[in-house]
Amino acid sequence: MPTDNDADRPILPLTSSDIDDYKTVAAGEALEAPERLLRLGLVVQSPYADGRPVALDPRDVQQKLLEARYKELATLAEQLRLLPQLETLRTAYEPEPRRGEPSSELLQTMTQMDTRIGEASSRATVECLSAQPIPRAKRDPKSLQTGLERSLALLRRGVTVRLLYGPAALNDPATREYVEEFIGEGGGVRIHRRPFIRTLIVDGSDLFIDDYRKSTPPPAAGCHITDRAVVAWARQVYTYLWESSYTWKESLAWDTEALSERQLKILGDMAAGYDQEVIAHRIGISPRQVTADLKEARTRLGMRSTYQLMAWYGRWMAGRSGGTGGR
Repeated sequence: MPTDNDADRPILPLTSSDIDDYKTVAAGEALEAPERLLRLGLVVQSPYADGRPVALDPRDVQQKLLEARYKELATLAEQLRLLPQLETLRTAYEPEPRRGEPSSELLQTMTQMDTRIGEASSRATVECLSAQPIPRAKRDPKSLQTGLERSLALLRRGVTVRLLYGPAALNDPATREYVEEFIGEGGGVRIHRRPFIRTLIVDGSDLFIDDYRKSTPPPAAGCHITDRAVVAWARQVYTYLWESSYTWKESLAWDTEALSERQLKILGDMAAGYDQEVIAHRIGISPRQVTADLKEARTRLGMRSTYQLMAWYGRWMAGRSGGTGGR
């Protein structure tokens, strides 16, 4: 059936003359062949009455036009679905660097960071790799919720999402609750015992890190890096960390192996009220070694202070004695 795309000018919408012509033909009156109505299929020339136009049911024409438009929409939707494939070619195209083109941008607020990460994530078609050493409970609640929704949306789009945490995440209820939902959606989670920096890598083309231009990175500012070599290097480092880490299930089974026997002895004596010099004498080591052992214990468990370490020890002891405190 001819459609409005077949003419140099569109058939729809119908003009007032078209409507009057159709009514005339439908009433059985004589009328010269109405070209526009013939092209649209509202009338046909009768093979019996000297080629006089005969009116057809407009509902049939309406249905045929709808079917034609549905096919066009389906074709357009398929083309839009395949557009991300072009984005994947970005990493294969390596033009000469343009003079003055920035490869790193400082984002000075959390809002800027979240917005830019959201933009990069919305384009993700392959993977999103995140390393988060800070327990979720310590992070900004708004940013936390944004990250949760973003990660789940990526998984549901078929993007591979990996989350790397420090040991402190195991003792954080917010993280444990989040991880259960995340793993249920098909995400990957591992625990790395040694210190690492906060990182996010999207499709091997966008890298987000804290602003390390100062010795202590500010909590909100960060850098968005798009230099291909730097992003590739960061992804390789992330891969090393991931492969040398423990699965979430394995990490939940950690017990005394997290710390050495001497480290546990030091914590036990501290819990009993002894100071570090007395503990050193009791164990037969130097006070400096006690300090080193405590630092090592904090590192292994991903903790920043001895107070956190003692809180962990209290929960661990409660778990050993049959309490509900856990690790």
